[in-house]
Amino acid sequence: MHWGYYSSGKDAVLKVLHHGQQNDLVILELIADDLRKKGETAKTSIRIYPDHIIHQTMALCSRGTNVHGASEAKPEARKSNKDMRDQNDLVMKLSWTDEARHSEANILKKASELAKLTSLIDGHIPELVASVAVQGWNANTGTIRKFLNKSDLPVNGARALNISILKMLFPITELEPPAMFKAYCDILFCKLLINDAARFTEILFY
Repeated sequence: MHWGYYSSGKDAVLKVLHHGQQNDLVILELIADDLRKKGETAKTSIRIYPDHIIHQTMALCSRGTNVHGASEAKPEARKSNKDMRDQNDLVMKLSWTDEARHSEANILKKASELAKLTSLIDGHIPELVASVAVQGWNANTGTIRKFLNKSDLPVNGARALNISILKMLFPITELEPPAMFKAYCDILFCKLLINDAARFTEILFY
């Protein structure tokens, strides 16, 4: 609540939209720029369901990536958390990335540009709906490091909280063997093709 994931106060990125007393259904809301509308500045409202855990990491090192179910649909019809998996079509990805690292939004944008050059890449890039680089002292691990260091020296290697909203994908682990093998090969070839295309066109994330 008070370190990056805060959802109270006028500057909060995530706000509590609903907190059920009987069914314990918690819903958060994120207001962010809609990245699907090119050339336009439009806001979209995303409802986050923390109880719909897709991936969870609890650690004091690395990126600590967490993924939760989300949706743009209004939640009035939901009375419990049992139907979240069927109704959520988006995911919220929370990760603490190194400040020096290129943003995931820019990487996906460049990958989409490269997809126009190679048909095998097209259709395999995750669709980014919204992205927020959270600002503030409690969204940067440099605050902790500077406090523990107890000096005025600059902090290197700090991590900042980033929130990405993406279209939900079907889990590869739930595919039948032939489809799973094809998906795995698609991932492998896309990575190789993106690297090759970027090297020869000299537009690798810059």
